[in-house]
Amino acid sequence: MSVRVPSTYDLAGNTSLLSQFADAGIRVLVIRDVPSREGSVPDCISANLAHLSACDTPKQDSLKSDPLYDAAIQSTSPLVSGTDLTSGLCDSTTCYGVIGGLSVYFDDQHLSRTFAMSLRPYLGESVQTALA
Repeated sequence: MSVRVPSTYDLAGNTSLLSQFADAGIRVLVIRDVPSREGSVPDCISANLAHLSACDTPKQDSLKSDPLYDAAIQSTSPLVSGTDLTSGLCDSTTCYGVIGGLSVYFDDQHLSRTFAMSLRPYLGESVQTALA
């Protein structure tokens, strides 16, 4: 199978890519990108130990477009699905830098290993449902 990999921000290309996988009988689960932020969260935590809320960001500023995820949730194929773990990092207005005493990120956009492990049950459930 020859697959054209679209640019990251190409919704039509991502839709086509997912269709190619589905047409080949391949199940696909797309995990939505986690909210991103400006600057290192561990650096923010170190500088604001008494006020960890300084490391939080407005959800509207943190949640960026994710055309691959959008293509997955718009797909009509039963072989293509998407999952969004944003609710584990944000409430309706705020994305947090620290949750349950854990640094959510190890830099500005990658989850810390420890925090990512706390999301494992939710991701595992999505994987089992999508790929069963």
